[in-house]
Amino acid sequence: FSLGQNTKIDSLKNALKTAKEDTNKVNALNMLGWEYKYSNPDTSFILLSQALALAKKIKWEKGKANSHSNLGVYYWFKADYSKALENHFAALKIDEALNNKKGIATRLGNIGLVYWNQADYPKALEYYFRALKIDEHLGNKNGVARHLGNIGIIYKEQVDYPKALNYYLKALKIAEELGDKYLIAIHLSNIGIVYNELSDY
Repeated sequence: FSLGQNTKIDSLKNALKTAKEDTNKVNALNMLGWEYKYSNPDTSFILLSQALALAKKIKWEKGKANSHSNLGVYYWFKADYSKALENHFAALKIDEALNNKKGIATRLGNIGLVYWNQADYPKALEYYFRALKIDEHLGNKNGVARHLGNIGIIYKEQVDYPKALNYYLKALKIAEELGDKYLIAIHLSNIGIVYNELSDY
């Protein structure tokens, strides 16, 4: 944990002590659960489950979607892909009912990631392309760069190196426009991997 992360966790814990049974508490439980996802997944699961239960109790659809999505990520970490998909699809259904385009794109991307981990590349591409189309329409460049990079990974896994490079380079260009050094580093590394596979040292 970084110092900033510990401060955030302490702040969220304090907020929960006096929180009423409302949307703010759902958000705090989700955020705290998310912070614990690496260091203490069991605690993360408990908090995220509490967030979902409260969101259902107060009938807050957006909170339910976010809770399902976070639980989907938890199950993905656990490699329980059937439960990961169950939660991501539940979140997607809610966001579609709410017409929450940004949420829909996020859920589609998460579903694509699970299918990628299952080596179901056609389905992974289907969901990544659907997510890409929505984020392009929204002008969400971060999302676009992420989806392009993920599509590149799928093509690389399928040994279609020209397509992989095409999507990696598109993703890199957007990351450079955003000045996102973390994303730039990832895309540069992925491009390097493809050239290594092509023996273009």
